[in-house]
Amino acid sequence: MKRFLLILAILAFSFTAHATKTGGPGVTYPEVWPGVAGQMYVSTGGTVTITTGGTFEKCDTGGIVWTSEHLEWFNESTDGRLTYTGGPDKYVICIGTGTVESGEIAQDVNLRLAENGTDLAASDVEITFTNQNLHTPVAVSNIIGVSTNDYIELYCTSDQNGDDLILHSFNIACTQYE
Repeated sequence: MKRFLLILAILAFSFTAHATKTGGPGVTYPEVWPGVAGQMYVSTGGTVTITTGGTFEKCDTGGIVWTSEHLEWFNESTDGRLTYTGGPDKYVICIGTGTVESGEIAQDVNLRLAENGTDLAASDVEITFTNQNLHTPVAVSNIIGVSTNDYIELYCTSDQNGDDLILHSFNIACTQYE
């Protein structure tokens, strides 16, 4: 136990020193977080009606409003795209978390991150609803290679045509993967 606490203390000090870029007078460290980051979130929730069950669609309809913040080498348009504006190609870790609700009594829903309009199967998460009005937490993630003007979005589908998915909150954050 003492060994664990000692290791934890060393890691905490190391992270703090790196995150603040200083270890004391005259000592500097390189940045742990290289500064490539972007975040967008649902500032107004809404309902996405799935046109074609089994086909992934962008989660930006039904009154959903996306807002951005903490943009460094990314920008966000009002239609829920987090666009990489940096120069060199990068790998970014993108993590999306939020709460969704079924608009149906029984429904299977899938959420995925998408790059340049193509859903990314590696980020797929499936939710099975057995009742309406059930707020369910969900998370998606993926490591994505991006070039200038590539964009990240949230896509969804359901098992039936015309199903409703209610997006209450969602946050997508991307940062450089080293």
